[in-house]
Amino acid sequence: AKELDEYSKRRLKAGIKTHAVYTLKAGRLPHVSAITKYWRFVPEEKLPIGADIVVFDDKVALMAHKGKVMGVIMENEEIAKSMRAMYQIIWKSAEEYQ
Repeated sequence: AKELDEYSKRRLKAGIKTHAVYTLKAGRLPHVSAITKYWRFVPEEKLPIGADIVVFDDKVALMAHKGKVMGVIMENEEIAKSMRAMYQIIWKSAEEYQ
């Protein structure tokens, strides 16, 4: 987790903001920092997603961290636009858990 924290700090310093909706079995993260300012929590039973989905430029990255670690990056403008639209719906829906 230390590497992830350092990576996040470098991104923040470079002006890269990460908007995220996350789930954790243990519940929400204990504090909101500059890194997690644009994150929203949703209980895992309401959003049972076991992979990370990252949308950037015209790309969508899918990464599974449980079991066999696997990832793929797709580059397609329409897929990226569709994933962004779905994310906006999830982001708005997550408001009720904040």
